[in-house]
Amino acid sequence: MLIETFRNRVLEEIAARGETLKQFATRGLRIPTKRLRGMLDRKSLRLGRCDEIARALGVATAQLLTDDLVIEAGRLPPATEVVQEAIDAALQSEGLVAAQVAEALGITRQALSKDLVRGNPSLSRLENIADIVEVSPWRLCVPPDAKVIVEDSNGK
Repeated sequence: MLIETFRNRVLEEIAARGETLKQFATRGLRIPTKRLRGMLDRKSLRLGRCDEIARALGVATAQLLTDDLVIEAGRLPPATEVVQEAIDAALQSEGLVAAQVAEALGITRQALSKDLVRGNPSLSRLENIADIVEVSPWRLCVPPDAKVIVEDSNGK
């Protein structure tokens, strides 16, 4: 599940920095530790919050959404700024329209549009959309034309 991957990657990044969750919450995000724990355990965690955490860690949101190593070529913008464009490109490549995705998700076209226009879908919705368009969820968090190098967790 995407939220579990995100939580695990965040904890790995914090540990790699030599910090505790409490230190990162209070110094990096300037929020109470309990609030950060709640955010990381919430199934409805939104992409905007993921961007905040990624920014505080100094990494791209896409890097926290996969076990693979995403090496960015240049600086990637926050995921909330590109998610709609990336989803539109994925839909186009699959020959789908947003109404078909909304129907597959069991929501209205308006509800889907609202999430995408705001650029702030929940991670669970992002994961469901990625399944429908048959791409990895992190790919929906980078510009479609971004040059990224992906190295799987086995070093390949």
